[in-house]
Amino acid sequence: MTDASPANAPAPDPAQAVELVLAVTRGAWPATDAAVGDLFATLGVRTVDSDAGTDDSAGDDPSAGETWPSPVDIRRLEVSFGGEVYASWTSHAGDFLGIDLQLYNAPSPNDPGTRLGYDRILALLSQNLGTPTEPWDDEEIPPRQWEVGRWRILLHLFTLRDSGVMLSVDDASTADRAEREASARQDAAHAQAATHRP
Repeated sequence: MTDASPANAPAPDPAQAVELVLAVTRGAWPATDAAVGDLFATLGVRTVDSDAGTDDSAGDDPSAGETWPSPVDIRRLEVSFGGEVYASWTSHAGDFLGIDLQLYNAPSPNDPGTRLGYDRILALLSQNLGTPTEPWDDEEIPPRQWEVGRWRILLHLFTLRDSGVMLSVDDASTADRAEREASARQDAAHAQAATHRP
């Protein structure tokens, strides 16, 4: 996989992160709570109950600007590989949506360790799945995307204010449905705000 020495190898091992998302794509979409539990057991991950519940990051503070409640529930996951990882799983209207991994976070922009982790993950995914597409290209480093059956894998490198890598796998149809609902909620909130302006 790499000729880097262990001293400068990224942690967690990029191969473990890639294997986790690829393992999701090898199975059927989990249509029931029991199937989600079976998927997590197969992946070697477990839910973290203390963080279970709806994502309240949008908040209800009016001083934070206009916000719309997310139609996606986000819950923490504990993964079995080492290194600092913020892992979560998402659902929409009770349906399993996907798994997100936040990796190689650093408080400074353009961190070399973050870039190394990203480059290794990109190489491994490309080796396994072929050349990625770029779903949008209005960023300095566009995200990379692979379609695997009904699943969508997205790899994103953040480098401007701080550094980090996001690796996610989701069910494309559920994700598209959640995005349509979020857009509809946003449009409705805009329309309601417009009717209340003096």
